[in-house]
Amino acid sequence: MTYFLHPLGDSAIVIEFERQNDDQLFTTIQNLFKLLEQNPFEGYIEAVPAYSTLTIHFNPLAIHQNDPYTYIQAYLSKLDRSLLDSPIKNSENVYELPIVFGAEFGPDLESLANHHQLEINQVIELYVNTIYTVRFVGFTPGFPFLSGLPSRLSTPRKSSPRIHVEKGSIGIAGNQTGIYPTASPGGWQIIGRTPVLLFDVTKQSPALLQAGDQVRFFEIKKKDIAEWEGIKWESLLKKRGSIQQSKI
Repeated sequence: MTYFLHPLGDSAIVIEFERQNDDQLFTTIQNLFKLLEQNPFEGYIEAVPAYSTLTIHFNPLAIHQNDPYTYIQAYLSKLDRSLLDSPIKNSENVYELPIVFGAEFGPDLESLANHHQLEINQVIELYVNTIYTVRFVGFTPGFPFLSGLPSRLSTPRKSSPRIHVEKGSIGIAGNQTGIYPTASPGGWQIIGRTPVLLFDVTKQSPALLQAGDQVRFFEIKKKDIAEWEGIKWESLLKKRGSIQQSKI
């Protein structure tokens, strides 16, 4: 797969991959990310995977005698290409997240259902009977971009973004869905909200979800919100085989 290197300041380089098959591209980026984490070059700090790029952050002082571009290019050329293209095995772990649909928690649910000529309960059924994959985390700290949205629910962003979207809001934009970990402006179609905290600065790894994680949602009611607030993250983790999927 073809890629290009672009400098990002003096302490980061963006690897931009040629957009082809999205699944293969995801595989390559995730494998490269894992290789960097497992076999870091001198000066490596971290890497941030996205849809078609991988940004590598490094300490320029650690490689001050080398040109970072040439240095990282040489590192990449030594990697085993077969390792980059080898299939990724989907994790057996799935985070199950509660969601309250509609009303003040999902102000766009009704209009989204009307747009697709569906009943609200049909939208909910389609949405919760899907296992999603976190493609990357960005926009705001801890915001997961999830693929796997049923095609019948694919919906354009709002023509005019909201100034304020509540923390935990779950939205749809195009063929992806995502969760707002903190309150912020946003233009996604908001269908519900989760009471689970997705970003916690007191934790060593503050974001609950990482690229490659699997996610499934289940419906709760407004009266159930309190019991899910502050729940331990590990209690949300289930084995994929234990999850029953309904046939739509």
